[in-house]
Amino acid sequence: MSRIINFTLLTVCLNVLSITTLIAQVSLSGVVKDANAGVSFANVLLLNPQDSSLVKGAVSDAEGAFKLDANSGAYLFRISSIGYKDHFSTIQVKDENHDLGIILLTEDAEQLEEVVVVADKPIFEQRIDRTVINVQSSITASAGSALDILEKSPGVTVDRSNYSLALAGKSGVRVMINGKISRMPLSAAVQMLEGMNADNVESVELITTPPAKYEAEGDAGLINIVLKQTSDVGTNGSFSLFTGYGGGEKVGGSLNFNHRKKGWNIFGNYSYRLDHTDQLNGNDKIILTDAGDENRTSTVSHRDPITYSHNAQLGFDYQLTKNTLVGAGVTFFDRDWNMDAVNSVDFMVNENPSYLLTMLNHEVNKSTYFVYNANAEHKLGERHTLSAEVDYITFDSSNPTDYQQNFQDLDGSNGTSNLPDIRSSKETPLRTLVPRVDYTFQINENTKLEAGVKGAFNSLDNSVQVIYVENGATTIDPDLTREVDMTEDILAAYSSISFKATEKLGINLGLRYEHTTTDLDSRTEQNVVNREYGQWFPSVFINKTINDNHSWVLSYSRRVTRPTFNEIAPFVIFMDPTTFWTGNEALLPAITNNFKAEYRWKSTLISAQYSRDEDAIVGFQPRLADNGRTQLVSAENMNYRDNYSGSITVPITVTDWWEMQYTVTGIYSISETDQLDTPVRVSAFNARFNGSNTFTLPKNFTFEVSAFMGTPSYFGISKFQSYAIVNFGLEKKLKDDQGSFKLSLTDAFSGRDFKGETLVPEENLNLRRRFRFENQVFNLTYTRSFGNNKLKKRRNKAAASQEEQRRIQN
Repeated sequence: MSRIINFTLLTVCLNVLSITTLIAQVSLSGVVKDANAGVSFANVLLLNPQDSSLVKGAVSDAEGAFKLDANSGAYLFRISSIGYKDHFSTIQVKDENHDLGIILLTEDAEQLEEVVVVADKPIFEQRIDRTVINVQSSITASAGSALDILEKSPGVTVDRSNYSLALAGKSGVRVMINGKISRMPLSAAVQMLEGMNADNVESVELITTPPAKYEAEGDAGLINIVLKQTSDVGTNGSFSLFTGYGGGEKVGGSLNFNHRKKGWNIFGNYSYRLDHTDQLNGNDKIILTDAGDENRTSTVSHRDPITYSHNAQLGFDYQLTKNTLVGAGVTFFDRDWNMDAVNSVDFMVNENPSYLLTMLNHEVNKSTYFVYNANAEHKLGERHTLSAEVDYITFDSSNPTDYQQNFQDLDGSNGTSNLPDIRSSKETPLRTLVPRVDYTFQINENTKLEAGVKGAFNSLDNSVQVIYVENGATTIDPDLTREVDMTEDILAAYSSISFKATEKLGINLGLRYEHTTTDLDSRTEQNVVNREYGQWFPSVFINKTINDNHSWVLSYSRRVTRPTFNEIAPFVIFMDPTTFWTGNEALLPAITNNFKAEYRWKSTLISAQYSRDEDAIVGFQPRLADNGRTQLVSAENMNYRDNYSGSITVPITVTDWWEMQYTVTGIYSISETDQLDTPVRVSAFNARFNGSNTFTLPKNFTFEVSAFMGTPSYFGISKFQSYAIVNFGLEKKLKDDQGSFKLSLTDAFSGRDFKGETLVPEENLNLRRRFRFENQVFNLTYTRSFGNNKLKKRRNKAAASQEEQRRIQN
C-alpha cells in the first residue's frame, strides 16, 4: 500500500520538476486594495501604449491579488472596478518576474450612487462539468427546504420514505456542503437537507462526472449545496422569515452574515425550521403457502411527524502574511424528529378476513452533527500554492421506537392476543478524522498542475435492541438485537493536469488512487466484514470551443460506491409484525465507469451519458425471510446495471417579461440481480421533465409556474408509477431595498403520491407499496439584505460577469 502511494507522489513530483525545467515565463503580480481591504474582481489590463489595445488581462481574486504573464517591453497598465476611479500607469517589463506590490484604488462616490445592476441568473445553469440550480432565482423554492430544491432539480430523485437520493437514475450520491464532503450517513444528510431552509441556500450543483480532485466515492456523482456567502467589504448579510401550512403548521427563519475588514473575514449562518407534516404509507403483500393458500397482509400507516431543525456555521479567515491565509470554523446540525402513527393491519386468507391489528407507533429520531475545521493556504512564490486542512466530525444518532399492538376480533370487539408490545432502540455514534494536503502549480496562464493526499478515518459503534413487553415482563429478541463496531480507513493520492492544447481546446487529465480497509465486528462474532482493497480512478475531460455559439465536452471518470454505515450496520423498523426494514452486512462496494458527451448551442445544452455499474447498490429491496412469512426490506447488490441517458435543456425568452426554461431527460436502464434464488433481469425506459415559466409583471411583481414530472420507472426490482408536481409562486419586491415577499403553493394538484409494485412470482414476491407525502403547502416568506448595500451592488456586478472575466484572463 505505502509503496503504491509513494510511487504516485514520486510520479507527481517528477512531473512537476520536468515541466518546471521546460517552461520559463515572466509574470507580473500585485494586490489591488482600497482603504479597507482587497478589491476582488478588478480588471487588470496590460495595454499597447501606441493605440491602447488589449495585450493581456487578468481579474483579481477574492483578496485582491492578481498575476499575469507578459513578454518584455513597455506597457500601459490599467486597473478598473465599478465603484472606483481607474488607475493608470506605465511599466517596463524586463526578463524577470515583477512584484508591483499594493495598488490603491479610490472610491468614485458619484459612480456608486448612479450604478444600478440587474443581473438575475437563470434557475438552471449548465457549466462544463455540472448543472447549477440557482435557488435565489426561483420564487417557488422560497420557504421550502433544501430537500425540496433537490426534488425539483433535473435528474434528481428524492425518496423521502427511506431518506435516500438518486442522480441520473442511480442512488450512489455523495452530498457536499460548500464543496466539502458530508461524512454523515446519506440518510442523515437527507434529513439535514430536509431541515435546512431553502432561503439559506445560494445554489445547488449536480456533478455527475467529478474530476480526480474529488473523492472517488459515489457512482452517481456529487451534489454540492452552496450556502449564501458574500465577499463584500464591511458587514453584509441577509435574513428571512417564513410561515406556512400544509399537513400542519410551519415556521422558521434564517440569517447569514459576513464581516470583512483588513485581513479578517468572519462569516456565519443560522437557520431554524419547525415542520409539521402528514404522511400515508401503505404496504400490501400476498404470500402463497405450501398448502396453496393465499395469505394477504394489508397495512396502512397514517403518520403525523413534526421536525425541529437547527443549522449553524461560524468561521473566519485571516490573512496572516501576504502569502499565507489561515482559517477555522465549526458547523452544527441538530434534528429532533417525533412521530405518532396509527398502523392498521388487515390479515386475510384466500380473500376472507382473518383478523385486524392496530399498531400505535411512537418514534423519535434525534441526531446531532458537528464539524470542526482548521485550514491554511500558503503561496510558494508566484505560481505555487500549498494548502492543508483537517476536519474532525462527530455524529450521534438515537432512534427509540415503541409499538403498541391492539388485536381486534372480526366483529370489532377487543380480543385477546398473544402479540406483545415492541420496543426498539438504536444508538449510533460516529467519529471521523479527515486530513488533506493539496498542491497547485500554475505553470503558465494555460497550464495548471494539481496534486494531493488525503485520509478519512472512520469509527462507528451501532447498538440495536428489540424488546417484547407482555404482562409487565420483558424479553430481548436475540435475532434482532445486535451490537457492532466498525472502522473504515481510506487513504488517497491524486494528480491532475489541465491545459489548453490549442486556443479553443482544453484538456484535464487526472488519476486518483484510493486504498480502503473496512472491519466490522459484533459482540459475538469477529470479522463479520473484513475487506482491504485498492483501486485506481482515472478521469479525462476534453472541452472544445468552436465559436461563441458552439462548444462540446467529452468526459470519462471511474467511481466507487461503498456501502453507507446505515446500510451495512444493523437496524430494525417495523411496519407490522411481519414486515420490517433492516441492514445488510454482506453488501459489497460498487465500481462505476462513466462516459459523458455534451454539446452547447448558444444557451441550449444537449448531453448523452453511459455508465456501467458492477455490484450496484440499490436501497430498500424486498425479500422473504427463510420462514416464508416475514418480509424483509434492505439494501442489496445487483450484479450489474447499464444506464443510457440523454437530456436537453432549452431556455427560451418569449418577451422581455416572459422567460421559460425546460429540461427533458430520458434514461434506459438494464440491470440484473441474483439477490433472490431466481435471477431477475430488468430493462426499462423512463423520462423526466423539469420546467419553469417566469413572468415579470408591473409594480415589481414576478409570477412563476414550475413543474417536474416522471414516467414509470424501476428502483431495483420494484416498479413505481408516474408522477407530476406543479408549483406556483408570486414575489413582490419592495422599494428602497426594503426586502421582498414571496407567496408560494407547492404541489398544487397533490402529485406527491408515489405507488409501486414488486412482482417476482418465482420468489413468492407479490408486493404493492404507497408513499403519500404532504401536498398543497402554502408558504409566505419575507427576505431582506442588510449592510453595505452600495458595495454589495458592485460585487453583484462582478459576479454577474464572471464568464466575461474568464474570457479576459484567457
